[in-house]
Amino acid sequence: MKAKGDLRGMGRDARRDGAFGKGLKPNFQSYRFTFLGSDREQIVAALELFIASEDTACALANELLAKSAASFVEVWNGRRLVLTLSRPQTDHLQGGIARGEDGS
Repeated sequence: MKAKGDLRGMGRDARRDGAFGKGLKPNFQSYRFTFLGSDREQIVAALELFIASEDTACALANELLAKSAASFVEVWNGRRLVLTLSRPQTDHLQGGIARGEDGS
C-alpha cells in the first residue's frame, strides 16, 4: 500500500507499459522552451518537455506565452531553433490612432 504523497508511480514510461495502446509508440522528442523578458536577454522561465510532434510543441509555446509574464518564447529541439514568438502588443494605440466610439 502506498503512503499518501508517495511519488514512485509518477515516473512511469507510457511507451513501455502500453498506455498508448497496442502498437502505438509516439516518437517523443525533447523541446526546450525559453521564456524571455522584453529585452530578450532576461530568462523569465525555462523548461524541457518531451512532445510527440513539432506542431504540438509550437502550439503549446503559443498557448503558454499567452498565459505567461514573458514577452518572447524560443522553442529549441537540440541545437535547432524551431520557433520564436513574441507576445502581441495590447496597447490601445497599437498600430494606429485611437478613435472614439463613433469612429472619428
